[in-house]
Amino acid sequence: MSGAAKSFVIRDPIHGYVRIASHERVIVDHPITQRLRHVLQTGLAHLVFPEARTSRFVHSLGAMHLASRFLVASLENAEPVVADAFFDEVESLGAFRPLKHADMDALLSPASGEGGLLASRATFPGHHSPEEERRRRRLLAFAEAGLRLAALFHDLGHLPFSHDLEFALDTHAQNARKQAAPGSALPNGLQALLESGLPAHEAIGHQLAKLVMDNLVETETSTGVRAVYQLAYDILDLQPPYEQKAVPKANVLHWLHSLVDGEVDADRGDYLLRDGRALGFEFAAYDLERLVGNLVLVKDPAMGFMTAVREAGLSALETFFLSRSRSNLAMVRHHKNAQAGAAFRYASLRVFKEPAGLALVEAIGEIFAVRVKDDAKVRTALNRFATFDDAFWWQALRELRPSASEPLLVACLELVLNRSATLRSLWKRKGNVARDKVARLNQLLDDPNAKERVSATMNRLAERGVLVLRHKFTPFKTFKRETRPDGIHPDDDSLVLIRTERGLQPAASLSSIIRGLREAWKEEPHLHAFVLANSRGLDAEGVLDEFLRE
Repeated sequence: MSGAAKSFVIRDPIHGYVRIASHERVIVDHPITQRLRHVLQTGLAHLVFPEARTSRFVHSLGAMHLASRFLVASLENAEPVVADAFFDEVESLGAFRPLKHADMDALLSPASGEGGLLASRATFPGHHSPEEERRRRRLLAFAEAGLRLAALFHDLGHLPFSHDLEFALDTHAQNARKQAAPGSALPNGLQALLESGLPAHEAIGHQLAKLVMDNLVETETSTGVRAVYQLAYDILDLQPPYEQKAVPKANVLHWLHSLVDGEVDADRGDYLLRDGRALGFEFAAYDLERLVGNLVLVKDPAMGFMTAVREAGLSALETFFLSRSRSNLAMVRHHKNAQAGAAFRYASLRVFKEPAGLALVEAIGEIFAVRVKDDAKVRTALNRFATFDDAFWWQALRELRPSASEPLLVACLELVLNRSATLRSLWKRKGNVARDKVARLNQLLDDPNAKERVSATMNRLAERGVLVLRHKFTPFKTFKRETRPDGIHPDDDSLVLIRTERGLQPAASLSSIIRGLREAWKEEPHLHAFVLANSRGLDAEGVLDEFLRE
């Protein structure tokens, strides 16, 4: 990373001015990050909502901006003893131990980013000596700089058209494993994804982050910035801790991860406002300023470090959760948007057998196979992967169209490429299907022991020309504590806590609005089904019966 990079600001319609520090600009300007300009955040939603064309690139910048705000606000509102514990743990992190505190001063300088990090202007709970204030500011700068890079990188691995192609790739990898002859090797890209056990974009993103950061750490890069890069990777490389252990005891790294990938995080904080604006969803707005102003870092006896909300911010938290649930219903679960997604996935499975699809899988394999310190091969692998954007995959679908003859494939391509009315939704909304059957269907879909049964039914329906797209959504996560406040039902024991005068209480127990979102989700069909527009085969009841029959 050369010293020529300069900080700058961009004008953003959601957050106003967004600062980019000099050490961040090198990464922002890298081809692998610039690729995200040409990857739609909203997939194929523009076929239903014409202005829905926000990019993963601008969303990543917005998430990076909010990561600073979430972190600093949470610490400023924390109890002194919690803040003390936070700074002590940051100081003990492996990425920080080789440093001198003064190594962080460059990050606090106005020259580093049009006013420096927010850490340069933060206030800390309690009264401290000037030396302690300086120590805390430096430690916060380290945590903030690493968190910002983690937020910038969190979507780096998204493929063209985001989740729809990633679901298709996951299916393609699973199918390849099932169909492979005993002892035969899968393509490197598919094998790496299967071994990771992660969704495709997470596995690819983690590997890209490591390669990009190591590739950009040159000999003249300051010790402080190198440590910040390492912290960013350490944050990304974790999985959300809270729901994975009986007593998770989340440490500082886990908490920083949750500010990018959690219940109330910078990722959701940005995309809800950004996508809502593009789609024209007035209901997607929430009170960002009130929410941020009431975030607070707490240390729960069972869960460790976590983000809570002061009770004064409960109304903002309610609108945040309501915005997420309503946006999911109106966009992701809009039957036409789901129809386009199902068609895209079906057609993309075929593209993975064509030269374009094979090239993408090969490029993914190179990302996982290249050695970090082999600079020339790293640059080649990164630059190649940077060419796989929406335009690339769109052209692959166009090239497939002339040779397509299977009626369902033709219909899917015509819908995706030309928005032709070639498919028909067997139901649009919950009022179109019997309520008792929806309840039984959702219970089946939520049963982990019925996974193979559900998959077999979907495959059987596909052979009969019925495309099924399943919706997975959790209005809010719960945590099964061993002990909980009196009167709190386990189903209302939400992961997000409210700090009240009587202590920490689950948000769902205090808010009927948040609590009701779970019941509303239960009433929605958790999948959609589509057939050829002129089909006279199975109807809605017939498809539901296929799933429900023993």
